[in-house]
Amino acid sequence: MTKSITVCFFGYPNQSYSRNHILIDGLHQNGARIVSCTDSSGLFFVRFWRLFKTFWPLRRQVNVIFVQFPGHLNMPIAWLLGKLFGQPVIFDAFVSLYDTYVFDRRIAGQGSLKAKFYWWVDKLACHLADHITLDTHAHIRYFVRTFKLPRTKFSRLPVGGDDSVFKPRSVIHHLKSNVIIEFHGMFTRLHGAEVFVKVAKKLENHKHLQFWLIGDSWNYRLPIKFYFKLRPKTMTYWPKLPVGQLARQVAQADISIAHLGPTQKARMVLTNKMFHALASRVALIAGDNPATKEFLIDRQNCLFVNMYDEADLSQKILYLSRHPQLRRTLALNGYNLHQQKFTNQKLALELLQIIRKHLLHVSPFDGPNSWPHPHKKSIL
Repeated sequence: MTKSITVCFFGYPNQSYSRNHILIDGLHQNGARIVSCTDSSGLFFVRFWRLFKTFWPLRRQVNVIFVQFPGHLNMPIAWLLGKLFGQPVIFDAFVSLYDTYVFDRRIAGQGSLKAKFYWWVDKLACHLADHITLDTHAHIRYFVRTFKLPRTKFSRLPVGGDDSVFKPRSVIHHLKSNVIIEFHGMFTRLHGAEVFVKVAKKLENHKHLQFWLIGDSWNYRLPIKFYFKLRPKTMTYWPKLPVGQLARQVAQADISIAHLGPTQKARMVLTNKMFHALASRVALIAGDNPATKEFLIDRQNCLFVNMYDEADLSQKILYLSRHPQLRRTLALNGYNLHQQKFTNQKLALELLQIIRKHLLHVSPFDGPNSWPHPHKKSIL
């Protein structure tokens, strides 16, 4: 037995992406050793060879290969290396390319060759993995149903919000006269930011409400078009902020708005921004959908709002702005929930438990730092 696990983060060099950074930071906090095997080559066979060469000196050190997001196209390489050197492969799917590009971003039409290609990429990547992680049970049900996969192959691993960056402000000002409502994130149909802009215009005569819109998009310009068309008097817009400044802006807000989009994906996932609000001790208005209900409770740690519903969002913002004690309660309860379940350390510990149970079959009686020798089943 070794004293700690060694996890190989595999695929594209994307450790700075929030999902990967959260898990790497949390694994370090849990005493795990992280090694990296990454390459950004566009050509498959070039990338295959470079990843193979990088993995060769690591082959006897690694307990598990973790194919990090975005990893769909790297799964064939990871599968082969896992078979050759005896390491199990866990695929952090994170999203369905088929759902994202066909139904959410609408880059490919339904039934088109490109749509079928994305479907097969999702299907093959999941088929090759020994185990798959997704953020919600609702998302897992979609994968099982759409790609005809066994439910036992999946485990839920929430996305989190990176508490190494997003933190509460030192003083809570719930009784101040102005109320700041913020909405941030990449603008896609999933987020539905255009609803937030319309609400800001509708409520612009409520001078005590300040609306902050933070984000941009390369292919979904509807929220930006609405902003420049409506020009809400009480709205401030930042196209993009460095993550540190974004964290400070979120922490200064009184109310944070989660994603509100009309797509099926919006009802299956929880976005980073929701966890940003919880980690920052900010009252959260979250979409009423199956994914949200897996983690949050209406009027206990958030306030539910109907998805993509301008009238309901207006009412909920006004209600919460007029009830500072409720804002305080939601903010504190949400933060406490985050500290109990969604910190980087807690999420990485959940990943380690998934690896122990489903991939390495380590008995809980062996202790948290006991792991099998990493290359017992190696072919080479």
